[in-house]
Amino acid sequence: MLASQSQDKIEQFDPQNIQNVVWSFAKLGHRDMPLYKVLSVACINRISEFSVQDVTGTAWGFATCALQSSAVVAPLVETLGLGAAQRLTQFAVRDIAGTFWAMAKLESGNRPLMDLISCQALNSLMIREFKPQDCSVTVWAMAHLAYVNSPFLLHLVEQVLAQIHRFGSQDISNSA
Repeated sequence: MLASQSQDKIEQFDPQNIQNVVWSFAKLGHRDMPLYKVLSVACINRISEFSVQDVTGTAWGFATCALQSSAVVAPLVETLGLGAAQRLTQFAVRDIAGTFWAMAKLESGNRPLMDLISCQALNSLMIREFKPQDCSVTVWAMAHLAYVNSPFLLHLVEQVLAQIHRFGSQDISNSA
């Protein structure tokens, strides 16, 4: 019922409402393809209105659902990538790690976006702020996508080595 109401009222939703619906249904493990198709179209049509949190939260939600329908996911991933690229200077560490993770879960090998994110993390010195979970998630995503950016990876490995004593079992297994 909530899914059908969301579909019916999607035109009234602002970007945060869209992101909240995607996030909430993803968190619940709800896989209603017609709903996700409507949400995907809404995201694509309104990406210029999205904040960094809306872009990264929506990417997380769709990635969490692990949707396999390329008709729904492919155009959305491209649009979210453009939205992320346009907002890189506003990214926080969690946005960098979360975007890498979402791209890996969505099987998006968007190398230009990964290059931009890597450069932003290095140029802004944000890489120095990565905590164990940020490091392990990013390393996992890079390995999953077979993405290598030597300067970024070198600095990421330095962060891993400097913080390895703070890594939990999940962080270690993601980084291995």
